[in-house]
Amino acid sequence: MESGDEELERCASDGEDERIAPIKRKRGGSVPGKAANIQPDFDEAHNKLWKLYFAENPRFSAKYFRRRYRMRRSLFIRIMNAVVARDYHFRQLQDALGNKGMSSLQKCTVAMRMLAYGCIASA
Repeated sequence: MESGDEELERCASDGEDERIAPIKRKRGGSVPGKAANIQPDFDEAHNKLWKLYFAENPRFSAKYFRRRYRMRRSLFIRIMNAVVARDYHFRQLQDALGNKGMSSLQKCTVAMRMLAYGCIASA
């Protein structure tokens, strides 16, 4: 039978081995044979949206904008600026790798169209 000191020393040394040993994870990173993740090009989508609706000479007229978004372009921009100033989630953010996410214009466009047409985000 072990004395109290020997047992304590054995327990302490067992704990050190566990901390030093590499942790085996249930799942690894990328799985061999699987396709790589496709990074969406949010910058290109933002530029396209800007050229179609918000540029100085947009492709679609003010009439078309009003029909699509159910408001004037100037009102949309005022609302977008107010929402971005108020809510952090509507600002353009970066992920952990430094990749830019959706622009404020894209986020507000999606939200406004959802409100205008009454659809839900998960539809």
